[in-house]
Amino acid sequence: MDANGDALATVQSLQAETYNIVVKVEAGNQFWVANPTGLGVLNVTVPTNEQRSGGGGWVADASSANGRAGFGFTVTSGNKAGQVRGNWTLTFLGADGFYYVAKANSWQDGYLQFAAEPGVTPAVYTRSEFKGRCNVQKIDPATGLTVASFGNYTFEAHSFDGDLLTPKQADAYAFVVRDATGAVWHEAGSRTALVTLGGGNITNKGR
Repeated sequence: MDANGDALATVQSLQAETYNIVVKVEAGNQFWVANPTGLGVLNVTVPTNEQRSGGGGWVADASSANGRAGFGFTVTSGNKAGQVRGNWTLTFLGADGFYYVAKANSWQDGYLQFAAEPGVTPAVYTRSEFKGRCNVQKIDPATGLTVASFGNYTFEAHSFDGDLLTPKQADAYAFVVRDATGAVWHEAGSRTALVTLGGGNITNKGR
């Protein structure tokens, strides 16, 4: 890390995937006194000709302790019906001071579908919606270590690619995660009220 607080790391031969990035400040430093561990998401994507929805960044999240949730995803429809595959990750700081990471672990009973922007002719498929199953990890911000895990959760995500329109609009995203009983565990926005990205980008290829 340099005098401006900028850090650089190089990783060779990184495969296309969604990665959790953990940054830890050493305890002996003389300046930083907040949580020593920070958590972010990096989404690496290789373009294909398949129907695909992908992106990464963050959105405002009133239920998060720091007011934001990070996300990354790449989901494709595959070559056959019901062959959805890909990855999805959500991170946020809980009210209890712990980080939470929800990560897709199965596309069984899941789906990916696209929708054209209402009122736009010819049809422009700006919107995507996808669903899958996930597990959740609870991470101690002081150590970066997982202290608990929860399984059999499900998620739904909704995205909007504003770059496809003329003039361009801001990309947006929404999500809901449900626990093993089907109750809403964490959410931001909704299918009909997506949240404008605070940073990042979304790309949809619906046809």
